[in-house]
Formats: sequence, structure tokens, C-alpha cells
Amino acid sequence: MLQLYLRNPSDGVISYDQIKVYRSDSKTGTYSLIATVDIDETTIADNSPGYTIYDDSTGSSSKYYKVSYYNSGSATESDLSDVFQGETTELDAKIRRRMKDTNENNYFFSNDDVAQARDISIKSLYPATWIDTTYDVTITDGNKLLITLPSYIARMDDIRVYDANNRFVGGYNSFYKVGNKLYPLTEFPTGYVFRFIITKPYKVPAEVPEELDNYLIDVAELDLLKTLEVDRSRYYKYTTSIRPEGGNLPSLNRMIERLEISASRKLNSYRRVRECSEINLTG
Repeated sequence: MLQLYLRNPSDGVISYDQIKVYRSDSKTGTYSLIATVDIDETTIADNSPGYTIYDDSTGSSSKYYKVSYYNSGSATESDLSDVFQGETTELDAKIRRRMKDTNENNYFFSNDDVAQARDISIKSLYPATWIDTTYDVTITDGNKLLITLPSYIARMDDIRVYDANNRFVGGYNSFYKVGNKLYPLTEFPTGYVFRFIITKPYKVPAEVPEELDNYLIDVAELDLLKTLEVDRSRYYKYTTSIRPEGGNLPSLNRMIERLEISASRKLNSYRRVRECSEINLTG
């Protein structure tokens, strides 16, 4: 089984309410529709379109995929996405296109190389920009003496308490924290939902808004070029087989400098201003 993380449309479910998944046995082969899934709205958060997970029970790393958005009411379908291989992402395909490394029979960079560069680019978004979202914990007898929050939480801004009827009953500050664990000064009141207003970094490629892709691709290209910077023979092999326009190490250095400037400018344009908070929980 192969699990696909599919980025939701940028406007949520306003224009489309479903995602169509197409699959082929080869990159340039015929793509057949294998599933139409409802867009998962539960993953949508501030500054993130969210993502929909599809489990392909017969999928594998040897399969290739395209997806589109679909409006079940009007039967309107969007253009198809870039082709991406199983166990990779659409963002990986965009990085390969930037690097001109698209020959699946003779990749210069391995899938692991591209995945590492992609993950580095996503990690670099924090703390310039982030996702503001919530995390709910229902207080029961089993966990009333301790709440463990997920390690992905970078900051906790507020705690709000709701009763069994989902009515807001006030805030809560009668606790102390050690790492990502909260301990009550007496005990947590049972029968309530504690809603944590949290900040978390982007983790999943599909949860990053599409408008950040150009920045992510810049940073991923930077990482891949720097692997060539430390190996002259590998760089010459790359310019010969992938970028036959030629080049030398000084030209590579200039490419890196230009990309660093471009990426820095883009990241500054995405930078958010954080509101003050008395709670700062690092996971």
C-alpha cells in the first residue's frame, strides 16, 4: 500500500470539493483514474490549505501519479498536476524540473537526494512563517494528571476550555510545564475539552501553500548545488550530462550567490509578525 499526501486547493472547498487520482505504470504511459476522494477539510489551518490523504492499496514506488481537483456539483475539473513517482511528491518533480534532471532512466540526483533537499527547504520556513492552528485534548480520568502535547508544537499561545456542549467557559493557567508536558497545580478538571492555540512549523510538503513553492525550489536547488560545490568531478559530470551549456566552479559559485539572494528576498516577503504571548512551549 502507498500513502499519498495531496495538497488541497488554495481556496479550500470553494471551487472544488474532491480530488481525482490518476495512475500509470510508467512516467509517459497512459494514466487511468483510480480514485475520487473528498477533500479533507480537517487539515485546513491558518496559512495552510491542508492536505488530503489517499491510500493506494496497490500502489508502489514504481507507479506514477497525476491529480486534479474536481467539483462534483458542476462536473468541473482542473488541469492535471505534474507527474510524480510513488514515494515522492509533486514538489520533488518540480525540483527535478528546475535541476533539469528529469530522465527517469538516468537520474543524476537520487530520490533520496531530492527528498533531503526538499525537507531542508521546508524546514527553513520556520520561524519566518508558520501554521497557527489548534490542538484539542479531552480531559478524562485517565489523563487528568498530565497532558503530553505533540513534539511538533513550537509555541503555545493560549489555552481555552470548553464544556461538554462545546461552550467556551474560560481560559486555564493553573499548570506548570516541563518540555512539552503540562502538569496541573492541583488536577485538571474532568469532562472538559482543553483547546490549545498553537504554532507549528510546516512538516508535510502538501500542507505548504503553493505560493511558497518558488522559494522551496530555490532552497532545494541551493542544497543540491552545494553538494556539487564540494566535488569538482561531480559538478563537471552534471554540467556535461544535465546542463550541457557548460560551466566551471566560479560560475557555480555565482549561481549559488544569486540563489541565496533570491531565496532570502522571497523568505522576507513571507515573514509574519508574531503576536506577544506569555506562554512559550517548545516541543
